[in-house]
Amino acid sequence: GFNRKSEVVLKLKNTLSLKENTQLNEIAEKLTELMKNDKVYLDQNLNLKLLSEHLNEKPYLTTKCLNIIFEKKFSDYINAYRIEELKRLLKNPNNNNLTLLALAFDSGFNSKASFNRAVKKLTGKPPGALKHP
Repeated sequence: GFNRKSEVVLKLKNTLSLKENTQLNEIAEKLTELMKNDKVYLDQNLNLKLLSEHLNEKPYLTTKCLNIIFEKKFSDYINAYRIEELKRLLKNPNNNNLTLLALAFDSGFNSKASFNRAVKKLTGKPPGALKHP
């Protein structure tokens, strides 16, 4: 094949109309409220379809909101809340007898692998580092 290293590829960001921007910001507000008040991220089976149903929005709009407003993918957005929940649980002395993995499950993670991967990706540290910040 041909080598085209010298070519500059420009990625154009989608410019949103005022209507689209307003709509996505409204979804973002509903989403933030849903996370803080209803803590839907604790549901281990949460997926884009379920989240969109909670918001009464179409999945493509939820995705667009996450990508444009929060600049995150669905899993990274949800896992960030789950990691914060885990940190909160770790601060509670009543949980000292529970393993990190048990607390991870209580925070909404549904497997050890997804928990380990999310912590490493979002914090840059291994999961054990959460216990001793």
